[in-house]
Amino acid sequence: MRSSSLKSKRCTCCLGCMIGSCPLIAVLLVGVSVSLLLLFPMVLRQQVEERVVIQEGSATFQQLLSPSVPVFKDIFFFNLSNPVEFEQGAKPQLVEIGPYSYRETREKTLLSISQDGSLLTYNQTRLFHFNQETTGEGLSERDTICTVNIPLVAAVAQLEQEDQGALISAIGPRIINNIFDDTNARLFTCLPPTQLAFEYTDELLQELSSNFALSIAGQNIPTPFVSINGNNTAGNSLPSVVQTGVGDLEAIGQYVQWQGNNGRLDVWPNEMGANDINGTEGLVFGPFLEPGDDLEIFLDDAVRSVQLVYTETVDDDGIEAYRYRIINSTFESAFTNPANARWGSWCPDGMFFLGPTQEPVVPIFGSKPHFLDGDPMLREKVDGLQPNREEHDSFIDVEPLTGANVMLNVQLQINVQVNQTDNFEQLENIDGTLYLPVLYISQRTVLTQQFVDFLLDNGLSAAYILPTVVRVLAGILIAGAVLSLVIALLACCCLCGARRSKNTSKIQSPPTLVLADVLRPRAPPEVELVDERGAELDEERQESWVSGSFNSGSFASSVEEGVYNADKN
Repeated sequence: MRSSSLKSKRCTCCLGCMIGSCPLIAVLLVGVSVSLLLLFPMVLRQQVEERVVIQEGSATFQQLLSPSVPVFKDIFFFNLSNPVEFEQGAKPQLVEIGPYSYRETREKTLLSISQDGSLLTYNQTRLFHFNQETTGEGLSERDTICTVNIPLVAAVAQLEQEDQGALISAIGPRIINNIFDDTNARLFTCLPPTQLAFEYTDELLQELSSNFALSIAGQNIPTPFVSINGNNTAGNSLPSVVQTGVGDLEAIGQYVQWQGNNGRLDVWPNEMGANDINGTEGLVFGPFLEPGDDLEIFLDDAVRSVQLVYTETVDDDGIEAYRYRIINSTFESAFTNPANARWGSWCPDGMFFLGPTQEPVVPIFGSKPHFLDGDPMLREKVDGLQPNREEHDSFIDVEPLTGANVMLNVQLQINVQVNQTDNFEQLENIDGTLYLPVLYISQRTVLTQQFVDFLLDNGLSAAYILPTVVRVLAGILIAGAVLSLVIALLACCCLCGARRSKNTSKIQSPPTLVLADVLRPRAPPEVELVDERGAELDEERQESWVSGSFNSGSFASSVEEGVYNADKN
């Protein structure tokens, strides 16, 4: 009996301990899991901040000075297949030929780092090397491409500006026509692709640059060459300054000075921010990007800043990246978007002015390849254009945690404005005004394992692996907390059931131990029998009294006193 009672008490005690401790364990486990989920992003952010800041000796520093991401400049030419007929007034027939591929190397020479480490100054050399392996099949540097004669168009456009004086307007056309006749200048020219893409000179250019009469009139072309893309810029490179991220991580890679221009250019004649230098060179951005964040880059080829907008999330060889595209308003005419008047974009929709980037100012306009998203009139003036968004729209893919550019394909088409004029026989048959595509440049990067390793070493591996580990661990802890609560609930149910059973037993079952004691026969107590005088009765009289007392029931009421007077019976 005692053993059973002891076990019952111990069981009740254990259940009570479970009920009291399990909820505390559950709260503790939930607290630990929540702490993991809250603290991990903070720890990860701190680790990334320490690694992406551009500091001398760091991996990011080396990437800035000598990027491990291969950069290619693929050039597609619009070969003018009917140059003679075009000069006679026929619609130009264009045939895309390319790509002619050039591997770009960007070598930065460190000049200085500011005392607080927030600014880095360097000179940059950009070199382009023809790459036969990535060039289109059957194409080589020995090919010949025919296109519009840019120096001829530039000389005419400069002469026919509205602000020319009466003397220049009178004698200028005669001087220019004499130069055209002496050099047998035509409206078209045919050159090897590398010369046409980067830099070339010819007899017309040299004469336009050195002619004494033009110099006196201020109408000479200042340089004897055309340079659509600068190559080997080491000789004329001026210092550029970028922010390292120290003190302002979001500004990492942002230009403070570009090619000697301290915060502002002297290229664009209009104000309203056209000459502001904003953005990065496009290879690095601030970390911790969100899908709604916009970016800004400075385009060397266009000598201006452009805004990038987020469009989608993509997967680049297993790396999640945010895809950005150039905002469409960049290509809107100043007639449509007055804000673009600061860049002189008085042209049809789909282009922006690039004239001031050349010397002299040439009527050159940038656009998307094949006039994608441009005014249909632009394509109606020529034959051979077939815009395709998948092929001809620019994009930049940025890894959002580190802000590193993992892949880009920035495309820019160069178009020359050709106007009909009666002052020069080469242009008198042109049908009004047209914008003739010369070429388009596709600047692209290739994601390499070396660069992937760089990203993984600078926090990307932790960003990809640890969140899963933390979520799994937090899930296990929360599952443990739920299990603890279930155990506590079951213990509570068991304890309540035990107590209910005990109370029911007390009410319905008689105390068996007491009843047994009552029913068990007991020996009558010993009593002393005496007569009235107090003398003890003899055996005969005692037997006679006892027999009579039991029969009459009087003994039962007197045995408790232990003495009975026999005479009373």
